[in-house]
Amino acid sequence: MGDAQEALILLGFVFFIIGINLYQEQKTERSLEALRDLSSPRALVIRDGERQRIAGREVVEGDLIVVEEGDRVPADAILLWSTHLTIDESLLTGESVPVRKRTIQLEEDPEKLSATLRPGGDDLPTVYSGTLAVQGQGIAQVQATGIGTEMGKIGKALQTVEPEDTVLQKETRRIVGKLTMIALAICAAVVVIYRRSLPFQPDSTTGACRTDPGNGRRGFASSGSCPRTQNGNITQNSRS
Repeated sequence: MGDAQEALILLGFVFFIIGINLYQEQKTERSLEALRDLSSPRALVIRDGERQRIAGREVVEGDLIVVEEGDRVPADAILLWSTHLTIDESLLTGESVPVRKRTIQLEEDPEKLSATLRPGGDDLPTVYSGTLAVQGQGIAQVQATGIGTEMGKIGKALQTVEPEDTVLQKETRRIVGKLTMIALAICAAVVVIYRRSLPFQPDSTTGACRTDPGNGRRGFASSGSCPRTQNGNITQNSRS
C-alpha cells in the first residue's frame, strides 16, 4: 500500500491540472466568440427611428436596413429609397458586372416581387443577402432572412446533392479489387505448395513422424522409417 500523504499530493496535482485545463478552455471559447463577432457581417438597421449597427444574423424580417457603398447586404430586401445604387451579385449569378437598382413603385406589391424576381438584371427593386454594394446607397425593407434568402436556398440545394465518384476513383477501385484477389490467390498457392513440400520426422513424445523442412518424403515411403536427420542418426518408430 502507498503512503496516504503521497496520494493526497498526487490528487491535488490532478485537480490543479484539471482546473488549469478548464480555465484555458473557457478563455479559448471567449476568444473564439469575440472573433466570431468581429468576423460576422455587420448590418446598419433603423429601429425606433434610430440607426443601429448590429450583427447580420440579428436582422429580422420587416427591419429597415441601410445599404451603403462597401456593405454586404445582410438579407433579401425590397428597396424603398436609393440613390445611384449598384450591387455586385456575382456571388449568386456569376456575372462580374454590377447591376443597377431602383426603388419599388407604389403600385407594386413587395411580397409578389420577392416571390417572382430573381437575382440578375438592371433596374430591379430587390437586393439579396451576401451581395456587395459597390456604389450609391439605399434603404430597404427585409423580406427574408437565413435559409429563406436566395443564398440560403442555394445552400439548402447543395446539401441534397449526392457526390459521385470520379472515373479515376472507379478505375482505381476496380484495379485494387483485382490486385487483392490475385494476391490472395498467390498466398493460398504458396501455403499449399509449402505444406506439400514438408517431409516427416518422428515426434519425441508420440513416436510418430513429424514434418521437417530439411528432408524429403521418399525415403520414408520406401523404407517404412523416417528419413535421416541432419546429425546422421536414423530415426525410427518407437518400439513398445
